[in-house]
This record gives sequence, C-alpha cells and structure tokens, in this order.
Amino acid sequence: MNLPAICVKTHRNPRITLSETKSVLYLQNPKLHEVQVIEIDKCVLKNAEGQKCDYLVQIEETKTSLFIELKGSDIPKGYEQIKATAHKLKEHLKPRQIWIVICSGTPRIITSEQQKIIRETKKASITWRVQNSHSLYIL
Repeated sequence: MNLPAICVKTHRNPRITLSETKSVLYLQNPKLHEVQVIEIDKCVLKNAEGQKCDYLVQIEETKTSLFIELKGSDIPKGYEQIKATAHKLKEHLKPRQIWIVICSGTPRIITSEQQKIIRETKKASITWRVQNSHSLYIL
C-alpha cells in the first residue's frame, strides 16, 4: 500500500499540534527533525474496514514511528486501534515504535487490561504511553 501524498504533511517546525474533537497533543521538535505527519483514519485508511488510529508520525533521522490515537477515555480501545493500524501499515514502519493514546477524559482501564498491554508492547519492543490531552511529547 502506498501512502497518498495528500495524507502526508512534512514539517520542520519546533512545535506540531495534532488535534481531534477534545483531544490535543503537542509534539515538541527542538532539533527541528523532518517530521512526516500522516493522517490515518480520515485519509490513508478512511475506506478501510476495522479499527485504525488517528495519526502516524514518522521521523527519519531517529528511525521512529509514532502511532497516535486521540481518545476520550477508553484506553484499551485506543490500544487496539493503534495495534490494528500498525499491522495494516507494517511495511511503512521505522525500527523504533512509540504508541501514544491521548485521553481527553479520565482514563478508563482495568489492571488486567493494562498488564496485557504492557506485556505485549514490551515483548514487541514498543514504547507505550498514555497521556492527558493538551500534553507535550518531545521528539
């Protein structure tokens, strides 16, 4: 699958804002890396069946793929959306993966679900984060 050029925006800005409804994530880019922000659910996979996350951010200099899901409070659903997207786009991924779920509300997750997510991401060498809306992530 090729990523449509219309879905990919390239930046070298010191701060990049990703938002949807009530959730916002600010990406701090102090080294001014070339960053590709790829809109997934409303562009690349808009007609695809199944779950998908909101954004994939690619940083060539650090060989990093960040999957970002902007959520209300359902952490396990956000995790599953990212997991499904990573599988669908596996040929485009960089060696280092970071999966981030942004919550606009109070995060909802039970301990057993949290432990499962931690086990799975650790086994796959994936960095897993849950952050509040309007938070900052440094690239």
